[in-house]
Amino acid sequence: MKSGTSVQRIQTTASEPMTSATLQPFDVVVLDCLTRDYTADEARTFAAWVSAGGGLAAMSGYHDDTSIDWRANSLLAPLGVAYGGDRVWGPVMKFAPHAMTAGLSSVTFTGGYPVSDLGGVTSTRTPIAFIPGSPEKTVGSAVQMGAGHAFVWGDEWIEFDSEWSAYPQIPQLWVQVFAWISPMTKCLLNPPK
Repeated sequence: MKSGTSVQRIQTTASEPMTSATLQPFDVVVLDCLTRDYTADEARTFAAWVSAGGGLAAMSGYHDDTSIDWRANSLLAPLGVAYGGDRVWGPVMKFAPHAMTAGLSSVTFTGGYPVSDLGGVTSTRTPIAFIPGSPEKTVGSAVQMGAGHAFVWGDEWIEFDSEWSAYPQIPQLWVQVFAWISPMTKCLLNPPK
């Protein structure tokens, strides 16, 4: 790619183990539409990769079936977050101040899941995006674990450029997400003005 980045899809079949060698070549991993739940050993390997400086973007909601949509929870648990609860609809129009949410006022969220804070001391978890309700639902979180950063979003629609014309702030969100989750020594992005 002209920006000096490349993309590779991995873990496309349920039989592929996740090892430190699997993750070693990557600066950033995007979890979307996973093929299976991961083992506790694989989750520890993934958490160690994040803690060592890996960047993570996770999304959910592809199948409207929690047995599939929540597979990422097996990898997110060591980071102290998980998808859970009933599906919710947005758009997201309330954001906490954060580098990933600067300047945002409306981003699509269509039938995704709240993001729960599991507690613990291995990471710092900051709720950054909310949908009103009683109670208000956290649908996006920023996680810092060791030297790594993660963006955890409860819906998948921000991934589809078909939504970007209806919600023109989605590309701005992605630039800010990648600027925050990418290792500082590897990827420098300038958010749009």
